Amino acid sequence: MPEKESLYSRQKIADYILRHWRGECSLKWSLLLPPLWIALIGLICGTIITGLTHSSMISVLILALYGVAVVALVPWWLVGVWRSSGRYLKTGKVFLAFMARTACVLIIFKFLVLLALLASARH
Repeated sequence: MPEKESLYSRQKIADYILRHWRGECSLKWSLLLPPLWIALIGLICGTIITGLTHSSMISVLILALYGVAVVALVPWWLVGVWRSSGRYLKTGKVFLAFMARTACVLIIFKFLVLLALLASARH
């Protein structure tokens, strides 16, 4: 029986991932839940790294894995929020949809500025 429950749980997670990507989730949940996941992953990675101060190679590996997770999750999050806010615009909930899309644009702008700063620091 536990195997069946495990398959059901994995299917629910996969359904949520697809529903979010398509913008089918509530805008409020789309805005709040994925950043909490990213923060939780960061907290876990930070806790592990703090406990492994003697092993710099493992710390670098954990940081790299966290970077890959962030690079995968943030675009998925922003696309889901953008599409969900588009759904909200159609229902007349203009303010929340406008604020969500503004937040997406600002997050992308911040990311591009950080990339430019990192690129200029290397030269």
